[in-house]
Amino acid sequence: GRHGITGTDEAWTDVVDFGIRAVVAARRYLAERPDVDPQRIAVIGFSEGGNVTLWSAIESEGFRAVVLLAPATLSHTKSRRLFMAAQEDQVRQIKAPVFLAATQNDNPPIIRVSQNNLIPNLQKTNPGFRHRIDYPGSHKTFYDVDDEYWKDVTAFLKQHLN
Repeated sequence: GRHGITGTDEAWTDVVDFGIRAVVAARRYLAERPDVDPQRIAVIGFSEGGNVTLWSAIESEGFRAVVLLAPATLSHTKSRRLFMAAQEDQVRQIKAPVFLAATQNDNPPIIRVSQNNLIPNLQKTNPGFRHRIDYPGSHKTFYDVDDEYWKDVTAFLKQHLN
C-alpha cells in the first residue's frame, strides 16, 4: 500500500494542516499589501499541494479562483484524504470557482476519486467549476509548465481574476 511513502497518519495530517495554515497566511499577507487587489487572489496547487489547496478553499474564504492540478489522494492520512474533501458537504463550502486538471495516465486513485466524487460534487455545488482530466501524459506532466494544460489554467484564471 503506501508506495514507499513513510510517516505516520498523524505526521501526514500535520503536514496538510501546516500547508493549510501557510496558504491562509500567504493569502492574508497578499491581501494586506497595497500593491495587491485583495479581491483578486487565487490559489493553485499540484499533487500534495493540490490536496492542501482543496482543503484550504474548503476551510477558508477570500480566494477568487481555485486551481487543482492532480490533487493527491493522501490515503495515508486519516482526516485529510482527497476522498473526504471531495464530499458534497465539504466542496459546498468553496465560494470560488474551481478548475481541476489531471492527465489520462495520472495516478489511478486520483482519477478514481475525481471521477466518482470530486467532479460530480463540484458540478452540483460550484457554478464556476471546470475540469479536464484527460491531458496527455502522467502525474509527472505537471512537474513542468506544459502548454496543453497551462493554456486552460491561464484562461480560467484570466476569466475569474479580471
